Amino acid sequence: MNLLALPILVPLVTATVMLMAPTRAVLQRWLALAGSTALLASGLALFARVDGGGIQVLQVSGWPAPFGITLVADLLAALLVVAVGIVAVAVSGAAFSGVDPGR
Repeated sequence: MNLLALPILVPLVTATVMLMAPTRAVLQRWLALAGSTALLASGLALFARVDGGGIQVLQVSGWPAPFGITLVADLLAALLVVAVGIVAVAVSGAAFSGVDPGR
């Protein structure tokens, strides 16, 4: 699997799995933490690949550029994905103590 798709797919899959347990708040918290950690890991892997191999490009579904979606990652984009992952892990971790169990 291409690393460019992971920062999109990880939150999508995490949200889908969390929707399957709407009444289990503790399970949702742990799933959110696991998803944000996976997002951070995929961001770090993408950053390492961009740093070592240059700009990464993915043509989604093989269509040419005017018709298909082109995903591009340079150092700034990879750094921003890592920053989003760090913030997501911090917020998910803070949610364990910041939100009362009644919610």
